[in-house]
Formats: sequence, structure tokens, C-alpha cells
Amino acid sequence: MTAKNIVDIILCAVTTAMGIVGLTFNSSIIKKGIRKEIFIYYTNLSNIAIVLFQLSLLVSYSATDSRLHKFLSVSWLRLSVAMMILLTFIVYHFVLRPGIKKNSAESLTAEKSIGNFCVHYAVPILTFIQWVIAADKESLRITDGLIWLICPAVYSIFVFTRSKMIDIKSKSTCKPLSDSEKVKYPYAFLNIDVLGSARVAANIAIVGVACALSGCFAALLAIILSA
Repeated sequence: MTAKNIVDIILCAVTTAMGIVGLTFNSSIIKKGIRKEIFIYYTNLSNIAIVLFQLSLLVSYSATDSRLHKFLSVSWLRLSVAMMILLTFIVYHFVLRPGIKKNSAESLTAEKSIGNFCVHYAVPILTFIQWVIAADKESLRITDGLIWLICPAVYSIFVFTRSKMIDIKSKSTCKPLSDSEKVKYPYAFLNIDVLGSARVAANIAIVGVACALSGCFAALLAIILSA
């Protein structure tokens, strides 16, 4: 086992622990239990995906010649995983966090919590560092930096399909909306009811272009450094 493998294993364990702690406290699972609304936020979904990936990678190190380990070590997949969770940090820090200062004291307290730090900062940054230090990059192509765009694209489809279903339910039935359904749009920059379709489309386009460029830049940088 190489030094790179050892670093990978250590970061797997640390990131998994951070992810579990973050999801538990940021979503108040201990106090309120597991609820449907937990699964409508990209932050939570991306952190859950990272925990599952890191656990699988950690287990796969028990047999490095296994199909599982070989698949989890594929260069484009490791890059996609790193970029998928890095988006959580970028959107939170540069898009969502500035608005928190204008909200209630409760929001400011939550923003400073250990759970918030883990899911928005520790897990994304550690996962990206893990990719930089320990992941295979020799077979990467620049276009591999676009594969991970499937994740935010699927999430966007999920958000708008879900919001449409909530509209249909609210108009066709007298039943009150559930707690999770009351959160129609998980993030303000996706709220068509407030911003309008054109503004939301522009927001998505900006984020999409930024994601594509950052993914390709990361792949290009990795190719140059591994040459």
C-alpha cells in the first residue's frame, strides 16, 4: 500500500465522520428525527452521497483488486464526486451565506453551528483535498470535467418537478400541505414564484456555466500536474 493510499484512507474516514456529524446536527436529526424535508436540499443530498461514497471506498480498500475498488478509483468518477460536493461549498459561501446576515438571529446561530460548518465547509473542502492528493488523474480528459454536471441537472429537475406537484396538490385537494411540502423551493435563487421564470433561468445558466468551467479547469489542472 502506497503513501497515497494511506492518505486516501485517512481522509475517507475523517470525511465520513464529518459528514455524519454534519448531517446529524445541521438537520436536527437527534431532536426531530429523520424527516422528508431533509431530502429536498442539495446540501443534504450531496453530503449523504459523499458519506456513502467514502464508506464504500473505505471498505473497498480491504480488497484493492476488487471491481468495487477499481470502479470507485476511476479518475472521472473521483473528479465528479469532488466537484459535486464542492458545489455545495461554493453556492453556500458565495450565494446563500451573504443573505444570512439579513435574516433572524436564529439563522445566524445556525450558520455558526458545527453541523453547518461540517456540511458546507469541512466535507466539501476535505473531499476536494482528497481528490487533489490521493485520486488517480492520469487518465483524465478535459471533457471529464463536464460529467458531474449530471448531478446539479438532475437536482434542478427534481426541484421544479416537485414544486409543480405541490402546486397541483394545493389546487386539487383541500388537504393541508405537509411540513416538507411547505418548503416549495429549497433555495431562494430557484424560487420562480418570487423571482419569475426568466430570473431563475438566468440564475441556473450562471451556475451551470460556472460549474462547467470549474470542472474543466480542475480536469485541465490535474492533467498538467500529472504530466
